[in-house]
Amino acid sequence: MTPSLLLTAVSMAYSVGLAPAPDQAITYLDLKPKFNQKLKETFHGGAFKENNLADVPSGKQKFGEVTFNIEEGLIQVNGNGASNPINDMPAKVEGIKVDQAFGKLHILHATGYVAEEGVVIGSYVIHYADETTEKIEIVYGQDVCDWWYGDGDKEPSKGKLAWKGENPASKSVNKKIRLYMMTWKNPKPDKKVATIDFIAEDKTPCAPFCLAMTVE
Repeated sequence: MTPSLLLTAVSMAYSVGLAPAPDQAITYLDLKPKFNQKLKETFHGGAFKENNLADVPSGKQKFGEVTFNIEEGLIQVNGNGASNPINDMPAKVEGIKVDQAFGKLHILHATGYVAEEGVVIGSYVIHYADETTEKIEIVYGQDVCDWWYGDGDKEPSKGKLAWKGENPASKSVNKKIRLYMMTWKNPKPDKKVATIDFIAEDKTPCAPFCLAMTVE
């Protein structure tokens, strides 16, 4: 090899070494078949007019280090607790399709209504193709808090604040709204996941809801 060719080869190898690594492959799970609430619709039985998530940006949106695909709706479940007036939402939504193996599951979610800190208000149940399962608990005060908040209200101790905004209903009582993100590391990343179930814990005051899921 001539000196000039050798220099070119070394230069190319150096350039390749410095090139940024491509983004790790991600999949946006399709929640649309399970939607039971639109972002622009009033939440929670219409107790507050225009209490909605209409201002959440749509499409592929990056919150922190994770990108989610925000569609027109979400999935809400309801524990039917005595202080929770929502009676038209199911206690669980089963069969969110995954059909692949993954290392991490990122979830964009929140909850309506308040529980005591540390109370399990719901869960995501992972169904592997071999019919084994894993359960991801949603803990109030750790993973999520009420989507309405005021100045000085605490954020979850583990979940990350993903988005904050307001709507006409929250503004009418000097409140704002927010969404949270949680990440679950799959202990069995090589096993194919068939589906995910979203379940509200029975008889809590809360009504958890999920906007989007991304796996990588």
